[in-house]
Amino acid sequence: MLKRNSQAFVILHKLIDLLIINLSWWFCYYLRFKSNLIPGEQNLFTWYFKFSILLTFLSYYYFRRENLYNSKRFSKIIQEFFSILRANSMAFTIFIVLTYFLSEHKLSRIFIFSYYFISTFFLILFKMLIRKSLKHFRSSGKNIRFSILIGNSKQITEYAKKIEDHPEFGVRIKKWYKDQEVINNLQFSDLDSLKPDSIVFGNDGKNYIMYEDLLKEATKSLYEVII
Repeated sequence: MLKRNSQAFVILHKLIDLLIINLSWWFCYYLRFKSNLIPGEQNLFTWYFKFSILLTFLSYYYFRRENLYNSKRFSKIIQEFFSILRANSMAFTIFIVLTYFLSEHKLSRIFIFSYYFISTFFLILFKMLIRKSLKHFRSSGKNIRFSILIGNSKQITEYAKKIEDHPEFGVRIKKWYKDQEVINNLQFSDLDSLKPDSIVFGNDGKNYIMYEDLLKEATKSLYEVII
């Protein structure tokens, strides 16, 4: 259920991002060319409509490239802030370069820079609202992911402490296999019967070969695997 909800949420997230891009674009178009606040050329709708399609594709590409739709449960707010800024700035820069060389019509500088600042502001605002809402839901026991931990390394112990100390991350430990003898005899069906959202492997590097079959089965079954 959580996986299906997560997929639906990501799709909605993408659609709202693209809506913000286009609303920012057409709001700036209205201010620049239709509001009569600043005298300018008329009958440019067709050009700017074509430009908006290119910008939409570029924005989507760079948003995905910056992993804006991956889980941010463990990321710091400043990291997410700069990811948004970097993605929108890259899309904007490439868009400017392409339109400069490929189009006979040059964009209004007032328009294009207004678009950049307005879109960046609302993208960051939207993502911060999502972050705050999810943090609230997770702290109240909603939007929870259940993990199985396998191993007894220092790294996995620190991971377990981190998620126990921060319920707002929305991760709970469903079962933790620490005993090496139990791990050696562990079958994938034992894990699958618990229906976790993620499986975390943490042990000395030399022991990962023993987990090879578990790793393959978990990946094949589309479980989130963390090593």
